[in-house]
Amino acid sequence: MDPLTGSFVTERQFADTETFGLEFEGFWTPVELFELSATFTWQDAQFEDFAFNEMQSGVLTPVDFSGNQPIRISGVRSLGQVNASL
Repeated sequence: MDPLTGSFVTERQFADTETFGLEFEGFWTPVELFELSATFTWQDAQFEDFAFNEMQSGVLTPVDFSGNQPIRISGVRSLGQVNASL
């Protein structure tokens, strides 16, 4: 919030991310018309060098999000399915 006008100020910041992960997928067909399948994903995403200065109550304050996980990137995902071919 701008302390002089009371209005909200939007500021865009950009950073690189580093992601490591594993993904597994498998299926099993116990009988000809029936199949089970599953997937599993694990990922570790982190911001790299995401530091900037921000005005807080009229004071320029350093902010550092380096090493934090970005939003909307889940660490673990899995899916299971049962399929029948009729």
